[in-house]
This record gives sequence, structure tokens and C-alpha cells, in this order.
Amino acid sequence: MPNKVVTDKFEPLFLVQARRSLTQLRDDVTGIKSAMLATMDGFTLSAVPDYNSDKLAAVSSSMLAMGSALVFEAGLEGCRSLTIEANNGHIYVREFKTVDVTLIVMVLSTPGTALAHILHGVRKCQETLSSQTALRRVN
Repeated sequence: MPNKVVTDKFEPLFLVQARRSLTQLRDDVTGIKSAMLATMDGFTLSAVPDYNSDKLAAVSSSMLAMGSALVFEAGLEGCRSLTIEANNGHIYVREFKTVDVTLIVMVLSTPGTALAHILHGVRKCQETLSSQTALRRVN
């Protein structure tokens, strides 16, 4: 469930659009069971459907940090995404940079879902959310 202290830092219109975009992503890509938008520090902003999203947001954030450490040790730069293939599904986590904040998109899908379809759907979702002029509230 989204943390009110965190969501209050974002424009309400952005949060509404985030939920719509995540719902559209889930509906457009056959096999996506859930989609979530979270902060880099592991707090849920929106999730469709909203089950276990707080734990998934925290772990997704930690996994991207571990991926960044691995990328660094391998002499590469910039961990932008992770893909996990499990026996009963896939998890795709992608960093989502905006002008003033970096967010995480996480998708949980069935085993038969094509990764290319997930990638395309997530990119469309990010483009929609990037078009928002104001993500964060001005304090």
C-alpha cells in the first residue's frame, strides 16, 4: 500500500496517471499479473493490483542497488534494469529517470510472457509518465 508520507511529495495528478498507466500496461501485455511504481528508496507510489507491494518495492530497490554494485565490479556503467526468471514467472525491474526524481517500475508476469512485450509495455508506460509536467510537489 502506498505510503502517504511519500505520496504526499508527488502531485496528485501524477499519482492518478501512474495508476492508469500501470493498469494500461497490465491490460495491454498478456501475462502481466501486476505492475508497480516505486521510489528508489523502496516505497510504493502505485501498484496494480496492490498486493505485497511494500515488500516488493523494498526488495526491488535493493536488487537494483546490488545490480549497480555488480555492474561496477564488472567494469560497466549504469544498471538500468534487472530480469529474474523463476520457475513460475518473471520479474522485470527498471529504473525510470525523470528530470527531478528516479523511480522504479516493477512487473510480475507469467512464465510464458515474452520479455520483448514486457520491455515494450514498460517503455510505453514510462513515456506516458515522463510526459507529466509536474511529478513532485514544490515545497
